[in-house]
Amino acid sequence: MPHLKKLGIKNEKNKDFSVDSIRMITNGFRENETVELAIMQLVNKTIKAKKAMALKRKKLSKK
Repeated sequence: MPHLKKLGIKNEKNKDFSVDSIRMITNGFRENETVELAIMQLVNKTIKAKKAMALKRKKLSKK
C-alpha cells in the first residue's frame, strides 16, 4: 500500500505489507496498531478530501 510505504511502515520481515495482510488487520483477524492507525488516518484524509470536492462542485454549480 503506497500510504504505508510512504510512512515507512513495514511488516515483521521488513517488507511492504501485502493487500491480504492489510485485509486481515482491518478485519480484526490480526492486530497491528501502527497499521490500523495509518489506515484510519488515510480514511479520514480521504473523507475530508471528498467532502471538500463535493462542496467545491456545489459552489461551482451555483454560478
